[in-house]
Order: sequence, then C-alpha cells, then structure tokens
Amino acid sequence: MSFTCKGCPDRTPGCHDHCEKYQKEKAEYEARKQEVDKARAIRQSVEDQRYTAIGKAVKTHGRKYRGLRG
Repeated sequence: MSFTCKGCPDRTPGCHDHCEKYQKEKAEYEARKQEVDKARAIRQSVEDQRYTAIGKAVKTHGRKYRGLRG
C-alpha cells in the first residue's frame, strides 16, 4: 500500500500525526482491509468445514473416499 506521502512537498518527520490526507487514506485502507479480512475469515471457515468433512469420510470409508469429485 502506497500512501500519499511519497512525493509530498509538505512531508516532514512525524507529519502522519496531523496530515489530513494521510489520515483519510489510512482510514479508507483500514476499511478495505477489514472487508478483505472478513471475506478471508468466511472462506477459511468454509474450507475448515470441508476438510473436517473429508477427514470424517476418510475415517469412515478409508483412503478410497474421493468426495464430490468422484
């Protein structure tokens, strides 16, 4: 993620504390990051459920179980 700081003529050490452009862009970045993290968590839970089901089927039917893909 590259913020507006690169090439900013007003850039000084510690300017992130009071720079409105940076704070606005950082807030937008954090909002997008939360959306991505939420989607990733949902996908991970679905994958966990799938692998749990496959593990149970393998225990029940042995290694020959191939799942939905046949």
